[in-house]
Formats: sequence, structure tokens, C-alpha cells
Amino acid sequence: MLPGIVSLTLHPVKIRHPEEIRRLSDTLPPYRLVRVLPDMDTRPEDSALVWIGYTPDELVIYARLYQRGINANSRRRDAPTLMRGREDHIKVILNTKGWGMISPYYAVLVNPLGTVADRYGNSQWDGENYAKTRVHDWGWEVLLRVSFSTLDYTRQPWAINVTRTIVSKSELQMLSPNLRGDPEYDAQLVLDWEYIKPKKQVEVVLIPSFRLQSEADSSWNGDLRRREIRPTAGITVRAKRGQNELLDATLLPDFSDVDVDIVEFSLSRLPVDYPEKRPYFTEGRTYAPEGRLIRTRNLIQPLFGVKFYSARERNDVYLNTLKDVYLGSVAFGKATWRPLKELSLSSSFVITDSANYQLFGGRGTYYFRPLNFNFSSSLYRNFPEDAGRFSASLERHLEKGLSFVLWYSRIGKGFLSPFNVRAINFDNNEARGGWMGYNDYLKLYGKTLSYEAGIHYRFNREIGGVVLSENFGGYYHLLMVPWTLNGSFTVAYYGYLKYLYGYDRLYGIDDFTARYVEMSLPGYFRSEWQTASLSVGFGEYLGHPMRSYTASLRVSPFGVNTGLIAYVYRTILDDLRMIQYYGEVPLPLGVILKPYLNYTEDVKWDYSYLEGNFVLLWEPGPLTGVYLAVNKRLVGNTPKALQHTYEKEVFKVQVRWKVW
Repeated sequence: MLPGIVSLTLHPVKIRHPEEIRRLSDTLPPYRLVRVLPDMDTRPEDSALVWIGYTPDELVIYARLYQRGINANSRRRDAPTLMRGREDHIKVILNTKGWGMISPYYAVLVNPLGTVADRYGNSQWDGENYAKTRVHDWGWEVLLRVSFSTLDYTRQPWAINVTRTIVSKSELQMLSPNLRGDPEYDAQLVLDWEYIKPKKQVEVVLIPSFRLQSEADSSWNGDLRRREIRPTAGITVRAKRGQNELLDATLLPDFSDVDVDIVEFSLSRLPVDYPEKRPYFTEGRTYAPEGRLIRTRNLIQPLFGVKFYSARERNDVYLNTLKDVYLGSVAFGKATWRPLKELSLSSSFVITDSANYQLFGGRGTYYFRPLNFNFSSSLYRNFPEDAGRFSASLERHLEKGLSFVLWYSRIGKGFLSPFNVRAINFDNNEARGGWMGYNDYLKLYGKTLSYEAGIHYRFNREIGGVVLSENFGGYYHLLMVPWTLNGSFTVAYYGYLKYLYGYDRLYGIDDFTARYVEMSLPGYFRSEWQTASLSVGFGEYLGHPMRSYTASLRVSPFGVNTGLIAYVYRTILDDLRMIQYYGEVPLPLGVILKPYLNYTEDVKWDYSYLEGNFVLLWEPGPLTGVYLAVNKRLVGNTPKALQHTYEKEVFKVQVRWKVW
């Protein structure tokens, strides 16, 4: 620990029933959260009082959170808005490997509506965490229960922190101030291990799923072909001990994700790399090989698979092997060793039945505590192609102050394959770049102004050859709730459009530079689902004028989350107009309706596209739910000539059944 820092030690009270902590709150002294952003205040106006207890089965946290008005709209477990902290919430952080250890931690977030989101490190958790909330005229209260049976822990003091976010005031409160993210700044939680009931050695869960899909696409004349109806059923058997040991065996799994990725647009012409969302791949992702080695979204339709991981205080192991309909068999894994608190060493492999991709390599990361930055370096080699990938980076991330990233990578020809390629075949190249940003807070006229500004640079060229791309830019973001202001500038060179895509021959373009600015008018922001903004972009793109206009509106009348986005992009290559509607509609019995509609018109190429779908879902628990999804797609030369090109309906049932 750094000099002058004294760790807070907590001795939670022993109770027999979770509700007992609520009654004891009238007599027991509370732990009081401290405001750390926008400034330090040990007695903030909107105070947060916390009591901590535990039964033989659960850790119990009860909190009273005082504030005028609440901002919360998420009602679905693990909602992205709540995960990102973009609405009022309380968060409990636990490092059960021991206080002061640099290792993944458990995080449980709860908003005033009682919605729970949880994760372990960067992985989906889906632990047995339950919350009850009540909203009052003075604020809200929450009773959170975390089951010991879903935690993997050591019998020594844990690290704990409790944070509370008030979005309307850009305020962050913490039980133990720790803006550095240093584990030695968290509080110590001391438990009586004799009082805690020993957990089962192994928990066995069956996850059967059934899917009925109806699908039809278009023929050459635009008519829909005969509809194909396919029923499928699969099952996953999961043996789990705590959170850090798991064995999954799956047969004909339904890895479908009924949610929809909202279409995005980029002037760089590179396809958007949408994230992995399927639980089979996201759970345990903390221990898995990095995405540059194996991109799981490329594994579209697995037939069967087995996944195993085990994590300990000093080491962990991950192994995943499966057979995909399109890419064939693949096995990938990673082993990590932490000889010191600050040092992590790992080795990874990917083995496939392809003759062109067999990979092995390693990575090392060191946390330099006095300056609070991470240095990491990796070296991997695809042996059949004798192609390697080397990278090194230096990173520093702070909640307040100066943050930066410096990085370098070199990829040999033949390193990329269908198993790890993302958007474009950028191998046989070296790249370097960096980012630097500064964020802080000011008190002006009794309100808080949060501001952030930064610059970034990236250079990419073929090894010993031409420059593929170069990009320099900057940005700023100002927020004084409810008003916000944003802007950015970019100066870029897109050489790959010439050397890899042949845009000079296809479109007669001889200037591959871009210089453009994007600026917003003063916008409105109170929470993720209470925003309004209008931005414009202008400059030059590929030697010709570029213009863009974006209008965005998110509202939540009567608890119905509704979003509208309108885009206009005009360049030498496109004259696009896009309108998107999306939302979340709460229905009785916990049912949620998620509509989505996207209309795109390309005037330059005489092309119109309309796609709509809705998802009706009911999720009473983790990995348990009933889903109904309907999708329709229409394409034509004009809005009046749109023809059906694709239809799909999906009914899905999945159940998580604990058998032991």
C-alpha cells in the first residue's frame, strides 16, 4: 500500500434472515459513503447509508440512498444501460481472492427499479443475486443478497467497495475512495468462516432449449420462396463450483441471440465489429484467449462443444473445443500465472482442422503501482504460415485526471484466418498509435460541469511497403446536467481503399485523404433514456465535400423507453438517409417488448432498404426465458417499389434447471 493510505476494515453483523438487517438499521451505526466526484466531500447533501450483514448462506447489503428524483429506466437483467452506469444505481464490488490482490472482481449493480446487473471481471456472471427496492419521496432503499454458493473465495479478508452514482449531478460516491482502481485502496471485509455454511463441491445445472424457426427469402423475381420451418432442440449440461470452476458440455446448442445490433455507419468504410453476446462465449471470457486470436462471432453454428475453466488465486486455465458447421473443429485455450500481485503471465493456443491456422504464444502484463499504469506485451505465431503477431502497450486509466494509451503491433502475412479475421484483411502490416485524454469537474453557479478532451493518432502500413492508413483527431465533451456539448475533428488518409479495394479504378478517385469536423448543438441529457441531440459534420472526404447530419431523441414516457435516430450522410460514394426506431416496452408479468425499425435510402445508388422486427421476451431468471421474435426485410429501387426479400419468425424456450 502507498504511504498515508489506511484501509477501512469492516466486520459485518451476523444475521439469520436477510430482512433482519433492515430492522437492525434503526439501532446499528451505518457506513456512510463519501463523495469522490466531482469533488471530495465526506458529508454529501444526498447521503448514502449502508449496513452490511451476512447469513450462513448470503452476504446482505442494505442501503438508504437520499436524493430528489431518480433516473432509471432499465427493467431487464444485465441491461446495457445499467452495465455502463448510465442511470442511477448502487454497485457492490467484491474481490474474494483476498484484499490487495490484483485479480478479476465481482460486481453487482442495482437501480431504483430493482433491476440487477452483474459481471465477473469482463465476463458475464449470472450469479444468484437478488434485490428488492422501494422508492420514497426522500429517495430509495435497496436490500441486496449475494449468495456465497456462487462465489469462488479464499478464507481470508476480502476486498469490498460500495459505490453510488447520481446521474443528474454527475456524482460518484464510494465507501472507500478508490479512483485509482488500486485494490489496496478498497476496504477489507472480515467474515467468520465458521459461521458460513460450507458450499456444495459441485452444482449441476441442465439448460435445455427448444427453438421453432420459420424462414423465407426471395427468389430471382422478388417473390418469397416456399417457407422453411425448422424445429431444433439442444441441451447444455453445466457442472460448476463457485464462479471460478465450470464444465460445459453442449449438444446442438441454441446460441441465437434474439436481440438486434443497431446498424451503425462509419466513414472509414470498415464494417462495424459488433460484440459477442452469446452466454456460452461471454461466461469465462476473463480467462479466454484475446479476440485477436479467436473471434467467436465467426463460429456461427456449433454442433457440439465442451468448455472448461478453473481459476485460483495465482493461476487459471481455460479450454474450449467445439465443432462448427461452417469452420469445422477448433480448440482454443489459455493458462495464466500470477507470481506477483502486480505481474501476470499467460500462454494461449488455437488449434483447428484447417491446415493454415495453428497458433501458440504468450502475453505478460505488469502493473506499476506508484504511477498507476499497466505495461503489457504479447507474441503469438501461426506456425503453418510462419506468421507472427507482436504487440506492446502502456496504459493508464483514471476516473479523474490524465489517462493515456501508447501501443505498437506487427502482424506477419498469413496470421489472419477465417477463425480470427474481423472486418478487413490487415495482416503483413505494422501499426502504432496512442490516445491521451483528460477529464475533470468544476463547480459553477452551484452546478457541476464535467469536461473531457483528448487526442488520438494511428498509423498503419504494410511491412516494408505502402501506407494503409493514418489518422489523427481530437474530441471534447462537456456536461452540465441537463445540457451537454460535444465535438470532434479528424484528419485521415485511407490508403487501403486504393491498394486493397481499388477505389481509384472503380470510382476514379485519386485523393484518399479526409479532413472533417463533427459538432453538436447544445443537447439535453438527464439519463440514458432522456436525451436529445443534434449534430452536424462537414469537411472533405476523398477529395470531395462531405456533409453529415444526425438527430437523436430518447424519451421514456410512462416507463416506455423509446429511441429515434435520423442520419444523413453525403460523400462522393454515398447519399444516405437513415431512420431508426428502437425501444423497450414493459408489459404485465415482467414481459418486455423490444421493437426495432431501420429504413435506409441511398439516393446515389438508387437503393432503398426497410427492416423491422420485434422481440417479445420473458426472463424470470438467469438463462431462463421465453422469446418470440419476428423479422421482415424489404428492398427496392424506390420507397414505393419495396419488395419482400426476407422473413423470419422464431419461438424459443430455454430453462435453467438446477439438479444438484
